[in-house]
Amino acid sequence: MTLTLLGAVAAAGLLLRLLPFLVQSRRGSDHWFWMLYVETLHEHRRFPPKLPFLLDEQQWYPPLFPLLLACLPVSWLKRQARLIAPLVDTIQLVALMAVVHRAAGSATAAGLAGGLYAVAPLCVDYNYQLNPRGLGALALSIQLILYYAHTQTPDLHLLGVILILGAAILLLHKMTSQMMILFFLFRGVWSSDATALALIPASAAAAWLVSGGFYWKVLKAHADIVVFFNRHWRTINAHQYYDSDIYRKETEGRRLAHLGGLAGVRRHLKNIVAANPSILPLTALVVTLSRSLTPLEAYCVEWLAAASIWALATSLISPLKCLGAGVYYTYNAVFPIALLSGILVLDTGSLGPLAYAASVFTCAAVILRILRRKRQVGSSSAPVADIQPILDVLRELPEGALYCVPLGLSDRVAYATRREVLWGAHGYGFNNLEPLYPVMRVPLEDLLRTHAIRFVLINREYAKEEEIVQDLESWRAIVKNGPFTLYETPYFTAYEPAETV
Repeated sequence: MTLTLLGAVAAAGLLLRLLPFLVQSRRGSDHWFWMLYVETLHEHRRFPPKLPFLLDEQQWYPPLFPLLLACLPVSWLKRQARLIAPLVDTIQLVALMAVVHRAAGSATAAGLAGGLYAVAPLCVDYNYQLNPRGLGALALSIQLILYYAHTQTPDLHLLGVILILGAAILLLHKMTSQMMILFFLFRGVWSSDATALALIPASAAAAWLVSGGFYWKVLKAHADIVVFFNRHWRTINAHQYYDSDIYRKETEGRRLAHLGGLAGVRRHLKNIVAANPSILPLTALVVTLSRSLTPLEAYCVEWLAAASIWALATSLISPLKCLGAGVYYTYNAVFPIALLSGILVLDTGSLGPLAYAASVFTCAAVILRILRRKRQVGSSSAPVADIQPILDVLRELPEGALYCVPLGLSDRVAYATRREVLWGAHGYGFNNLEPLYPVMRVPLEDLLRTHAIRFVLINREYAKEEEIVQDLESWRAIVKNGPFTLYETPYFTAYEPAETV
């Protein structure tokens, strides 16, 4: 009976994570980047791989995720890669239920915890494409649970496993690495825990050793992106053209990740709560609890507090906004929220079931809104099929680098055609993005001339060519389909003109 209940919860969680695929067939740019990375590894047997992004100097992303993907057959990845992220997050759901079942000795408590994790909106919304965040979060959750076990019964062997997991996290995902470091700093200071503080440099040393020194390059690339966004956090999520001083439209600007004043604060708070609304009812449960917290409950409150404070700090404190979108740190808060809720809901009188029902109802409402939004975006924007004829033509065209409008098309095109594209933002070399990202700082024609770009692919739903190209009459349209037009520019004259389709 217990296995049936917990299996049903896990199945429901997986189904919820697959729902976004049914309402929107698009895959994000990260999906195509990781597929390109892994297939290039297989094709050339070179690490790190050389990818066709002209503005990346080196591929120094944390390497563990693509190296693990490379252990899978490429033929399977081409068919089923988008299932990996939902499956990984479902494994974390199962791990959560196992922890709660062991701690509370109750299948009901485990099922309640799993049910709350299953309906966490951020976990449902985020895992529609290949990405390392879920695997990093799984490793962090396991590490922190094992560290709790170590605090109760010190064990050097267990500490060794915790250290290995720390090294793995540092080699898996940058934002999860930052969350791990923040937790151990928080734990070390709040609880006067010297071991927690020591795990930070020890994990870095272990990552350096097991990677043969490659972790130093990962650190260098990590610093590169942090310094870049410390300069440009004000224009994160800006429209590349219509929020720039060169092509500005007064109707733009609302896309910005960080709005000024109270409007910005309200938006960040709304996004953080919407990512997992369960945090509000859970807070009420903890505050009204008539007994003292158990050591595990107190540890989870510490864990949750660290993740929540960090999410707020990186959203609201200007010098920290370069460390990633604060709302995504709430991904690492879902596990302790669900764990605490599963244990407390049966131990808080009538308030517990009410708080749980409110959590599930609110999460379900947010999920429905997410699915409705994805369906609207999918129906109002260019169908995925519209770009396929363009990709087919690009594969047959002679050599010459490509630029995409918007830049988000670059990874898809690079994967499908293996053609050089004027893009980067995947490894080391963020300074090279200054002229064009997050907003244009030079006229488009000057950018294309500087890099001798031969082809330009434009999606008119993002920007109209007549509004961003001054000498459009000198460009030649090769093929059009839907909102997409592929042009040949006059900025690379070493080749004969390509044939018009």
